[in-house]
Amino acid sequence: MTERMKNALLAVLLALMLLLTGATMFWSMRTSRSAGLRSAETDGEAGGLRLSAVQTAVYPEQLTVFCQNGIFRPVEKIDYDLLYQQIEPFYLEALGSAGKLTALEERPYLRRMKPPAVLVQFHAPQPLALLRIWSGGAETGEALLIRQVILVKEEESVIALFTDEAGGRWQSETAASVEELETICGGGWESNAVLTGADYPSLAADEVLIDSVISVRTIYAEMTEFARKRELPQSVLTAFGMNAYLSKVYPDAGGNLVYVEGRSTVRVSDEGDLHYTGEADLDLSAGYGPGMEAEACRKIAYLLEELWSLTGAGGNLSLEELRREADGALALRFGLAEGGLFLERRDGLWAAAVVRDGMLTELMASPRMLEYGDSSLLMPMRLAAGALPEGRARLCIRLLEQENAGAFEPVICRVTED
Repeated sequence: MTERMKNALLAVLLALMLLLTGATMFWSMRTSRSAGLRSAETDGEAGGLRLSAVQTAVYPEQLTVFCQNGIFRPVEKIDYDLLYQQIEPFYLEALGSAGKLTALEERPYLRRMKPPAVLVQFHAPQPLALLRIWSGGAETGEALLIRQVILVKEEESVIALFTDEAGGRWQSETAASVEELETICGGGWESNAVLTGADYPSLAADEVLIDSVISVRTIYAEMTEFARKRELPQSVLTAFGMNAYLSKVYPDAGGNLVYVEGRSTVRVSDEGDLHYTGEADLDLSAGYGPGMEAEACRKIAYLLEELWSLTGAGGNLSLEELRREADGALALRFGLAEGGLFLERRDGLWAAAVVRDGMLTELMASPRMLEYGDSSLLMPMRLAAGALPEGRARLCIRLLEQENAGAFEPVICRVTED
């Protein structure tokens, strides 16, 4: 009798286990096929990505403060991060509240570059309309691409001075706080830079040159842990809206590890590069125009940030290019920065995506762990400027990949406006 009761109890437990397993698989399958692109945390809308982690899709390449005791431009990551943390809320408020643009002549523009002022320069020209939307401003029809914005005090208000991709100057009133600008510029920053002005005809007159020997560390980009183990974390598949339990896995002829679930495919190379193809719904609230582009960029930026976190990759991805293809698709390309210094690969991209009709149809990403190496000493940018050829340009410190792939060494680069 006791043996029969044991067998009956085991049968009941087995049935319950099968029932729970089936329910879990059914729920997972239903979630995977209905939600499109999902994340671990959502913004409260079905299938929507959380946006709070990514205010914008762009990180500045250069930050500068104009103080009473001189000009400060951070190079060390700790200084860049600290200054950006202080500047970001103020800068976003200014962009979001910026009014109508008016053209500005060169001389009045240069005369206004005096303390207190904050300069934000981008790695690549950015659509002003999208920057305004990301900053909480209203959607506008402006098609202007800007590479730099300077926030200056004029009487009792803050004025935004923009420089477009062709070097044109523009100005706009803002609702940003004068008191906050004065606080940022009165933070005790030690002067380490000079303004070019008319002394360096080979550079733009508003370039900020570091006037001391520059110490920058080499960075090594190494394979992530999942690439070494040749096993993609289930959480990465979930981020793409794929069901890890239902995905098929096989190696292809090129040596890539391929994950397939429904119409979605993720290929993983030996180095850990990811290539997604499919039709993941971005659940965009706008169907066209700058509003749609801003939302799509921000959601792709969040997805990439999530992938970087899940794979243990380093650095911050920043939008480099946004363009419309001939078929109407939206193509995005992202660069990688560490403490304001951008890492330039010899071959390939850090991340790119294609959005068609509100769907993410393709995404490529190269997540890498970043390790610091030895420091290199660079000559003061003021001295480097004296050896430049004629022609309007600007100077940037960037990390260039060397022949031994994975090593990124600091170099002072001349960047033309062509």
